[in-house]
Amino acid sequence: PSHDRVAELRDMTNLIELGREFITEGSWGWTYSEENAAKSFFTCINSPECDILISEEDGVLLGAVIVSYENDFQVDNVGDVLEFYVSKAGRGKGVGRELLAAACRWFDEHNCVQVFAKATANITEQGKAFQNLFGKFGFNIFSDVLVRGVK
Repeated sequence: PSHDRVAELRDMTNLIELGREFITEGSWGWTYSEENAAKSFFTCINSPECDILISEEDGVLLGAVIVSYENDFQVDNVGDVLEFYVSKAGRGKGVGRELLAAACRWFDEHNCVQVFAKATANITEQGKAFQNLFGKFGFNIFSDVLVRGVK
């Protein structure tokens, strides 16, 4: 069985490979940068306002969700699901549900009054599955995402 935990620096190699799979599978047409991914993961792991929650089984990373919160202009903490990805090897095993449950606990522990799921901005054929999964945890469609540079 898989288990969830907060990523640590020792997980960087596996996170970088998961990031490669995420970008390669995505429909944006982006070129993956291992260097930028490493910087991003390192920054999040070392930030008190950000965590990477991972699901693994027998040392294999099955998925990750990057969560953060901010209170830059308001008293209340507002959370963000920045990235959410389940590897092909982790699909159909309940990994997404486990990760999203762990993310919701994280937001509750950090007293977030609202959570935005930005990770769903590029959902295509899996869109309904993501919307259904997020909906089971109280997420609702609020508005469309505006993106510059998409044709």
